[in-house]
Parts: sequence; structure tokens; C-alpha cells
Amino acid sequence: MMWLLRGFRACYGLAARVLSALMISWTAVCAQGVAIDAERAWLADYETGTVLYEKNGDQPFAPGNIVKVLTAVEIFSALNEGKITPETRYRISENTWRKGGGPAGKTAMFAELNSEVRVSDLLRGLIIPCGNDAALALAEGFAGSEQAFAEKLNERAAALGMDKTRVTTATGYDEDGQTTTARDAARLAVHIVRNLPEQFKMFSEPDFTWNKIRQSNRNPLTNVWAGADGFTAGMPQPGNGVLLGTGLEGGRRFIVVISGARDQRSAAQDARKLVEWGVKAFEAVVVFDAGEPIAELVTWGGEKRSVTAVAGKPVIMMAPRSGQGKVTAQVVYQGPVIAPVEKGRELGRVVVRIGGGGELEAPVYAGEDVGPGGTSDRAFDNIIEFFSRMLWKLSEGRG
Repeated sequence: MMWLLRGFRACYGLAARVLSALMISWTAVCAQGVAIDAERAWLADYETGTVLYEKNGDQPFAPGNIVKVLTAVEIFSALNEGKITPETRYRISENTWRKGGGPAGKTAMFAELNSEVRVSDLLRGLIIPCGNDAALALAEGFAGSEQAFAEKLNERAAALGMDKTRVTTATGYDEDGQTTTARDAARLAVHIVRNLPEQFKMFSEPDFTWNKIRQSNRNPLTNVWAGADGFTAGMPQPGNGVLLGTGLEGGRRFIVVISGARDQRSAAQDARKLVEWGVKAFEAVVVFDAGEPIAELVTWGGEKRSVTAVAGKPVIMMAPRSGQGKVTAQVVYQGPVIAPVEKGRELGRVVVRIGGGGELEAPVYAGEDVGPGGTSDRAFDNIIEFFSRMLWKLSEGRG
């Protein structure tokens, strides 16, 4: 299968973020790339978490309708926590009606002024036709104002690890300063599929009728990809077609993000092209088996100088199908690991990268118990720590 080269290096310091690097010999595909027109793009395999394609994945862009997806997540969470129910009704205020309804000339569910609409209907009006009035009604009804709701969205984004996302509205439109990245948008998509499976089904509903107006699902990805079953697209700015999508192809689920396309149609075409390429160019392989040793991590104050880090479950990633590639695995942990250490304790994460495309992260765990050391062990570790600090300071001074 594969083998680890003997040899391991670690930077030792209390405040340092320790990286232990190892190399794995492996014959793999250096898959040919795929050319797309959009300025930013992201393609990931959902089951393994492997990032198959990245183009300016951390470059900020105006999120547009992706904010509506975040709005839906906030309301889904409120429903799950029992703060509201599907039967809770919110009033369509004049602000909501004028700013987001029919008079605004934008996408809307066409809720009537001063009517009271159930949360379940507002959610469908938000998700299927991308109704701005639905988003505003949910924001005002749940938080009292759109501004207060936007702060909740920012808290939700931070909790999901969307560190570069900032919003000021519930719709994603009409105000500058709103931003996200392809990486952040992909995190949002993964959260919905993984943690909100029942609510996720709403994104694939084909149409929605309200006020005797029937509207089809506005996700353009469904027009070019039969397996597409979720999320949205939009044009927050001219020349910035934005799309967040997911679907099944070749028995696997993919997460795709496009930004900076000519328009929504072009964004959908780029997304489809990426998915087709991903299916043809990659296959699932086992990098580490469950319980397989990955690295030796430095300990402090223990009966042993190191602890074996192992995979908790099989680490599977998407790898290029043919050609020569090199796999690198890097264990990232806060070190040294303070003893005592119990077997099964999470120690950090292994980051696996393949030359030619693909990367993923997975947790690593202690593969053994390491008991506390004696007085001489702790004294030795204190000496090592002292010199490590000195070397660290010297290296910083040279930098």
C-alpha cells in the first residue's frame, strides 16, 4: 500500500505551534487541470473533505444570495432549538414589502403588505424563489430589525468557522462591505448537508406558489447538472456571478463555489465543468487505516519523550487517478503534549496533500497511554524547554 520513511522532525516550544512533517511514497495521478472563466472557484468532495480544486479560495467577494443561505441556517437553528415553530407567524411590514417585495423589482415571494406569514412558508419563499421579502420578514420577525439579525448572522458565521465572512443585511444586497470567500461558503454548505439533513431537502424543491404566483427554483445549477440538489446563485455586482451548489455525481457528493463569473448562467456552467472534471480525474484512496501510526509527537513531563499519534478512523481522500504524485502528511498540534496522556485523546490534526491536486484534514489521537514521569524526567524537560525558548528567540531575531 504505502509506507512511512523513517525520520521525523518537530519544532519544540511551549508557545510554538508545532509541525511534524513526514513524507509518504506513493504513485498517483498528477491530474491535468481544468480551465474555467470565473475569477474564484472551489470544488470539494463532501465525504472525504478533500479540496480538489481551488482558485483564489480565500479572496473576498460580495456574497449576494449566499447570505440568504446563511439566513436560512439561522432560522433552521432557531427551529431546532425550539425558539420558534414552523407555525410562528411574522408580519410583512411596509419596509419589508417596499424593500424586498413586488415594488422593489427584485426576486420576491410576493407576500402581501401587512399579512402574517408562517415561518415554514417564509423559509420556502426565501430558499426556492430567493425572496428578498421573505428574508426581511424573517429578520424583522425573529430579531426585531434587519440590523440586529445581521449581527446574529455574523455570530453564526463565526461559529461555523467562516472567519472572513461579514454581512450587514439578511438578503446580501443593497449595502457595501458585505464579504465572504469560497472557502467560507463551502463551510456553510458542508454544515447544512451534514447537520441539517431534513431542512436541506427544501433546497431541492422544484417550485413554490404564493399569492397565486408559481415560481420555479432559481438555482441555475439544476439546469445544467441533473445531480444538483441544493443552494443558490445570484449577481450581487455586475460581472460577479456567484454560485454555491452541491449535488451527486458518480456516486459522490460535491461542494462547488463560483464567484466572479460573467453571469449566473456562466457560473453554473463553470460549476458543472468542475464537477465533471472532478469525477474523471480523481478516485477515493485510503491514506491511513484506522489506528495506523502517523507520527511521534513530543511530550513534556512524561515517562516517555513522545507519544504515537494515530488515525481514529480510516483517512480517505480523493487522489488523482494516474501519473506520478507525492503525498505529504503534516501533523499540526500544540506542543509539547503535556503528560499524562490517555489513549484516545485528540492531539491535533493531520493535513494531507497530494502533488497534482487535493488536500484534507483529519483528527489524530494518542495511540497509547503516557504516564507522568519522575523528577528527573521533568528536570530534563525543563532544560530542553529552556534551550528551546532561547533558540526560538534567536530565530525570531534573525527573521
